[in-house]
Amino acid sequence: MTKVVPSQIVSFIDRIYPGAKSTPDMPVYSADSAVLGAIIDLADDLPVELLTLSGDDYANYVFGLEAMQAAIDRWNYRGGDDRPRNHDGKSPVYLVREALSKCPDQSPSPQTTELSFISDRQLAESIRLDIDSATDALHRNDFKGATVLSGSAMEALLLWKIQSVGITSPITGMRNNARPSPEEWVLEDYITAAEIRSLIKPDTAKQARLAQNYRNLIHPGRAVRLAQTCNRGTAFGALAAVHLMSPISESGVNSDVHWRRLAQAREPVLGPGQRLRRVRAGAEEKGRGMVRAQR
Repeated sequence: MTKVVPSQIVSFIDRIYPGAKSTPDMPVYSADSAVLGAIIDLADDLPVELLTLSGDDYANYVFGLEAMQAAIDRWNYRGGDDRPRNHDGKSPVYLVREALSKCPDQSPSPQTTELSFISDRQLAESIRLDIDSATDALHRNDFKGATVLSGSAMEALLLWKIQSVGITSPITGMRNNARPSPEEWVLEDYITAAEIRSLIKPDTAKQARLAQNYRNLIHPGRAVRLAQTCNRGTAFGALAAVHLMSPISESGVNSDVHWRRLAQAREPVLGPGQRLRRVRAGAEEKGRGMVRAQR
């Protein structure tokens, strides 16, 4: 399934209704039913983590979608050309557009490791976004993207670990020409320093070095020399190295605990590439009213 992001829906609305942004009470009629239906379908396909709305913004967003759907149902079953109900002097199209314009196009999935052990939340969210983007790239068979993004997340995690123990310059055992500051090191230096100081386990260091070689394949010269390219194996290998660096993974905690807790809470468990989709009560195929998981 093609990934839908908030700016895509905002852009769609602006193309059809150029005055939507500056006309809160923008009128729409039965001839617009196909456009309103498209807006609803696109909104249904938004990943949940991108809907960063709360309070009145979220209430207005839901009202806008429901008002559009109610108008479509009324036009289909009763006829007429009544306008959809407005809220606070604003049309449903305006409300949806206004809400989605406040949402990001990228945000870590709730299933991505929280990295709660990193006190700098801005850094943690940046790394989470790289991990989430790498995972998403893997699901889309973008193996080069998954490999590169995993390498980026791995470098950031290792740098954080190194700085957190007070390492500010090359240590004994590293290559002689390592740069003076950790911020200037390359992945090889981070792995070596972390292994020497026992910040990562030997098996983790081994996997990280394999991932380092995978990431080097982004350089055409190396790929040609080694007759290799980024593929599913390199992407999985790089992602594995990232997850091995998490204290949760190294403590031996089974990730199945997460899924058992979701099951006990009677929450839907989403697999790779799945998202929540609202289903309208009484609808045969889709709409709003209840929640189900759909690939």
